[in-house]
Amino acid sequence: MDQTDEYDERTKIVIVGAGIAGIAAAATLQEAGCDYIICEAQDRIGGRIFSVPVGETCIELGAQYLHGDEGDLAEYCRAKNLLSRIFGTDGEGLLLRDNGCAISSGTVLACDVNDVIHDTLHNCEQFYRHKETEYDIANNESVGNYLRKNFEKYLAECNDPAPIRKMKEEVFDFKMRYLQVDNSCDSMYELSLKLWGKYEIAGRDKYQMFKQGYISLLNTLAEDISSEKLRLNSPVKSIRWLDTLPTRTTATVLVETRQGKRILADAVIVTCSLGVLKHVHEKMFDPPLPRIMKCAIENLGFGVVNKIILRYDAPWWYSSVTGFQILPSHYRPEMPQLPEWTSYITGFDVLANHTSILVGWISGEGARAVEHVPEATIGMYVTSLLSRYMNRSIPLPVDCYTSTWFSNEYIRGGYCNITTNCEAANVSTSTLSEPIWAKVKDDSSVQVRLLGETLSKIDFFCSLLSFTILQRIPNYQYFIITDV
Repeated sequence: MDQTDEYDERTKIVIVGAGIAGIAAAATLQEAGCDYIICEAQDRIGGRIFSVPVGETCIELGAQYLHGDEGDLAEYCRAKNLLSRIFGTDGEGLLLRDNGCAISSGTVLACDVNDVIHDTLHNCEQFYRHKETEYDIANNESVGNYLRKNFEKYLAECNDPAPIRKMKEEVFDFKMRYLQVDNSCDSMYELSLKLWGKYEIAGRDKYQMFKQGYISLLNTLAEDISSEKLRLNSPVKSIRWLDTLPTRTTATVLVETRQGKRILADAVIVTCSLGVLKHVHEKMFDPPLPRIMKCAIENLGFGVVNKIILRYDAPWWYSSVTGFQILPSHYRPEMPQLPEWTSYITGFDVLANHTSILVGWISGEGARAVEHVPEATIGMYVTSLLSRYMNRSIPLPVDCYTSTWFSNEYIRGGYCNITTNCEAANVSTSTLSEPIWAKVKDDSSVQVRLLGETLSKIDFFCSLLSFTILQRIPNYQYFIITDV
């Protein structure tokens, strides 16, 4: 970047993205009296937080719950009285078989399978914390393979009759698909066993809900942000930065939007998702990011999770039911064939604060495919799926809402995960936290640093991570913060 490059506007810091990381950054800078501009590609703030009003409540097309009751974000939400006393449920209720029978998630059979998975995942966490000093783990071993091996060992020890074994296998397969949603991956066989324990929940995972929707958190953070500082519909095309500085007071960053607006700044805070970085980092940054960071961006996982939300005039289920979870289908040639994407639906949870709404989850290839199907058609096929599994006629929903995170070019997926490829390449989320150094004559100074969802060891939900890290930035110069 030539210092003589023309520019249209001058500020101290440019923030790219107005999700929770970008808004929290702006609020922090506002409080510090630091000049800034936010460039947001979409026509709204929030990023992957997307609350949609429905009657007297909200449905969440993005982030659903506040996970973890400790840490900076939980404390902030309590201080601002944003949290409801209603807690959600996830993956609970009836486990539906394709033959019309149901297994309660509270039965001994279901609980036994769940305990095997829980204990196995707990062991996975220990592998990372103890750095393998007490364990013999094969290189590039996946979480999925380790879960499968432990489950097969459990089945061999039980020696159950064939029908019981079959039901346990169906519950296990459902749990594996549920974990795919939970980890935003196409398969648990993609995730690194050695690095599984890198993420932790901040406190207890209580599925806390917001009184006025998740967006109330963004609105509260944004209360003091000037409207003239926030530029909606302003996607950033390029970020040009200096890797050598003549002086420490040199303006170091030139940000250009797709509309051709050029903003000169001392620093840039980039809060776009890892999904976006995967698609644009080579073209966006000039000079390019260091090779090791590019390797981390390319090898970290960033899968797709979408929601299918069904609203009814009144619930057609008993008030005690908290959800309908779909077990792997059997071969039923007498039944009408359903689209392949329906097989990727894990199930539907009753929305705790609106008992006539079901929230469905779908991941992987199915999540990508469903984005191209009209919502009315989705509602029809999902009704057929539920009718098949309930073995009775189910009414059509009044409304069907679906998210489309993969086809959204400013999001391109759900959230990150650590793959076996990361292990093979010797990179992880922490790789992106290493600073990029710029030379100032004979001195050196941090020029760029990548921080965000992947970089905290506490919790793997981007809102908590982004918020927590932004409160700990020691100064406001030479940082890029990416909400991956």
